[in-house]
Amino acid sequence: MSIAWNDRFLQFFADSKMFPNNSLNVSFLFGFNETAPVRVRVPDRFRGTFAMVTFVLGFIFNGTLLLVFARNRSLRTPFNVYIMNLLIGNMVCIILGFPFMALYLYAGFLEMWLVGDFACTVYLYGQILVAACVFGCHVLIAINRMGSSLPVSYRSGTPFGQPSSCARECGYVHAYIMPGLIIDTVSYRRLINPYWCITNIPKQPVYFAVGQILLFDVPELVILSALPIIGLARVARWRKKQLRRLAPQRSVPIPLTSLVGSGSVATPSVAPSAVAHPTTGTRQRSRGLQVLALLTLSVLICWTPNVVYYTMLNFVRLRTSFAFITAQMILLSFQMIFDPLLFLLALKPLRDGLRRFWQS
Repeated sequence: MSIAWNDRFLQFFADSKMFPNNSLNVSFLFGFNETAPVRVRVPDRFRGTFAMVTFVLGFIFNGTLLLVFARNRSLRTPFNVYIMNLLIGNMVCIILGFPFMALYLYAGFLEMWLVGDFACTVYLYGQILVAACVFGCHVLIAINRMGSSLPVSYRSGTPFGQPSSCARECGYVHAYIMPGLIIDTVSYRRLINPYWCITNIPKQPVYFAVGQILLFDVPELVILSALPIIGLARVARWRKKQLRRLAPQRSVPIPLTSLVGSGSVATPSVAPSAVAHPTTGTRQRSRGLQVLALLTLSVLICWTPNVVYYTMLNFVRLRTSFAFITAQMILLSFQMIFDPLLFLLALKPLRDGLRRFWQS
């Protein structure tokens, strides 16, 4: 979810001088040759119904995995803490958003917000701040995997590699967004007529545009660049190993005690511990890379259209079909369902824990 735009972004222009008399030229956004009221009912109803379906499925999937983590102490590894925080963030978004989606459907998408400023603030908190925290959890997983592939150890040496970094990241999001949200609640939101639960972006355009860049655009670049950086680091390590093998080896003198009999030399024995076996750390890094690869795919499909589109809307005028806008909102809604499914696909211990959970 963009910091500056939600699924009712048409309302953002209600207070703008660009569109007087509380109307907007729909051709500006969708290519239609007519002037229409700010509210567009049919697409809102479709997105509300779809959002309720995704909220229900997301609640079941994310909640089930959280129960699995709660009942299996062995699954609560430092890396899995990032996954747990992401699942918790999804659940908070669902809990704060589901009641209002139900209200939209029950009220038939009336022209006005029905439940007051406080409820609107709670709804916007979930749609903006918690969504940014969830996106930040994706970033921390990417940084953690990059740290495990670079010479610097992010598990203990830097704050980004510690599980508590999830709480710090969410604190940074709150520190930036809450002042603007409070100012909007106190001074600007009521200027929208008819009143609806949206942020009045035209009154704070620079503030929210900077937030869009810091909390969505830059994290998107970090996530998408993580796998290439890890790949380059592994290639560099492989080349170093090849150079060491090609370097001339110093001759090691054979001790006299190794001579057996007359002129025969004992074959050096290799200790069983010296035989290379996959270590636990190697398996964990492999699983972490699988999680990162699948999450990168999820971000590329579900988040990127939304982030790119609403970033462009902050700076340029676009003529975009309503089908595209609806499609990117659908993809973004799927993210709450994809995350737990991707974790199950990448982590065999989690699948085993889920199997034991259902059998108990």
